[in-house]
Amino acid sequence: MKLSTEDASDIKDRGWRQGAFLSPELVNKVKSSNDLVPDSLEHLMILSHDCDVTNPNFKAEPTVELIGAIIDEKDGNKQHGKSPRAYQFEYSGEYYTLNIHQRYFVGRQILCHEDPHFQLNPRECEKIQRWAARRYFRQGFPDEFNCRIQPLFDRGKIRKLMKKHGDLFYGIYIDIGDHVEMEPDEAYEITVWAVMDDASFDDEQKKKQGDDVFQTLLKEIDTLKEHKIFLREGENVLKAAYEVTLSDMDLLKRWDFDDLSFKGDNINHLQHPY
Repeated sequence: MKLSTEDASDIKDRGWRQGAFLSPELVNKVKSSNDLVPDSLEHLMILSHDCDVTNPNFKAEPTVELIGAIIDEKDGNKQHGKSPRAYQFEYSGEYYTLNIHQRYFVGRQILCHEDPHFQLNPRECEKIQRWAARRYFRQGFPDEFNCRIQPLFDRGKIRKLMKKHGDLFYGIYIDIGDHVEMEPDEAYEITVWAVMDDASFDDEQKKKQGDDVFQTLLKEIDTLKEHKIFLREGENVLKAAYEVTLSDMDLLKRWDFDDLSFKGDNINHLQHPY
């Protein structure tokens, strides 16, 4: 049955939703119809909200937003939304990485008479929603604080550590008190929390591994005393996601370990893992 230019019901009937991946054949069709999509791109996923994807009228919602993905090596820095530019998840034994810079709008008609290649579960889609939204509301630390803490990342040890073990954590969160520009002779006193995903925290072996990583992180931060950054004693803890409360979120900011973002745009307000 041929659809009218207004009827988009076939898209819903075929199960297209946010988090649906296009088949290789459909990816090639998108490439041929959109000059902005590079020929090297192998995977495309629907990023638009379910209601927009399945709207029954093409005039109301003429396009669908897609995001590019690659099959990648495991990188803990990109998991659980820790990087503002890349989001990594595991599906069927492979690690897929979404690239926030590879987003494309195409006519929704391209989904008609085609079935999704595979579909992510709702929980993963919720995480991707929050990750994508961070492009528009993430907050930063004072410039003075960023300058003082930069030597920690210039050494490279922390990023390597989180690349290997970052999948254990939803994120690293810090509180620096009043978020103001300090004078050169004034000190920042900070609290650091490492928040693990629930399953890892409840697994004794993974919890110990996470704590070892956290203690290494604290030792690295402790080297910043010469830059007048001090850890508050007794307040730096390893926690499970289910232990993080709404009042905690008012105090803490998420601290991402991203190569480029520490130039000034990397630190984001804490989002509850749920």
